Amino acid sequence: MDIATVRSLYQRRKRTLYEHQQWAMQLLGIDTFNEYHQRALMRAFRPPVSNASDGRAMAVDIMSWLFTRGIRIPGPG
Repeated sequence: MDIATVRSLYQRRKRTLYEHQQWAMQLLGIDTFNEYHQRALMRAFRPPVSNASDGRAMAVDIMSWLFTRGIRIPGPG
């Protein structure tokens, strides 16, 4: 099976892609971002965020915080 075949499979069967992504996250021990994680993130970054001047650097710090805890980085909106 080559990459074109896999890409074709996922284009036709979005549910399969979703199921494989969920399986991979479970296998790797990655949690989805939830309210508990959001509260922990806010506690960890409340003081630094209020003093942050470089939003891009803060975003990198937050992504690193999530990654090191095995939390899936949430998408926009």
